[in-house]
Amino acid sequence: PVKTTFLIWAAFIVGGRANNRGMVIGAFMIALTEPLFNLLTAARGDTDSSFHGYVSDIDGAFEWLVLDVFSFMYSDLSVTEVFGTGDIVVNLVYFKLMLIGFVILSSLMISERGLLPEVPKRPIDPASSDKTRPFYVWPVIVFCVILVEIIILGVV
Repeated sequence: PVKTTFLIWAAFIVGGRANNRGMVIGAFMIALTEPLFNLLTAARGDTDSSFHGYVSDIDGAFEWLVLDVFSFMYSDLSVTEVFGTGDIVVNLVYFKLMLIGFVILSSLMISERGLLPEVPKRPIDPASSDKTRPFYVWPVIVFCVILVEIIILGVV
């Protein structure tokens, strides 16, 4: 419950309040992290996977961060107490939550009202002609979103 509540809240913040389209975009961005990190978790043990190199790079960056950047704050004993004498590897569950927090912070720095902020409604002018989007725009958008997911996940 805590994880799903946090993800819904993150989608709400990233997308924009009081805007359904923004909420869908935010949910799409947040929902893409779940299959990506499932692939990364599976790739950690599979050396034949194409994502294994990415996991090794993430672990190497984390090891550099712990041993070189933050080494002035703590001793070597504290590192061996936490990580043991083996390799220093990142827990991808916590890394995913950190990445989602980074997405929230960066989207708030770009626009504090969300990616698609709330637009106040204007009264309809009866004198103007009825200009609406063609009916085929939303199916095209859905098709493009599905196509992007297929390309990212490498299903084809």
